[in-house]
Amino acid sequence: MTTFFFTASEASGNETEDSLCASAGSEKEPYSYIMFQRHPEDGDDDDGIYFEFNDQINGAYQCVRACEVARHQIKIELGEPIDWQKQYSSVIVRLEVCEQQYRKFIDILSKIFRREEDSLHLADDAVL
Repeated sequence: MTTFFFTASEASGNETEDSLCASAGSEKEPYSYIMFQRHPEDGDDDDGIYFEFNDQINGAYQCVRACEVARHQIKIELGEPIDWQKQYSSVIVRLEVCEQQYRKFIDILSKIFRREEDSLHLADDAVL
């Protein structure tokens, strides 16, 4: 298995009554992105954490084994490959984003990983 790697120049975190979304991506070709989503409340509508990279075909629920976040890097370890070629077992994103985007991203990411805190590891420089 291999690691998918790219540099993100943008990051965001959004919260609505229907979803939580944290994403990071590149502005220049080749375009790449990661996205985490989850329903904001526990209950029947909450299917858990959804993760995808670069296309919906590379996405699944409950596929993230571990997510490590530091100020300049995110590492996502997958329970099994979710890409259509079944070759990537992890994703590493180098973060080149402003502080405001970064803080919003980890704020929403922390909410997405509620009840699954053992899977989310925030470095000292990532703590809110």
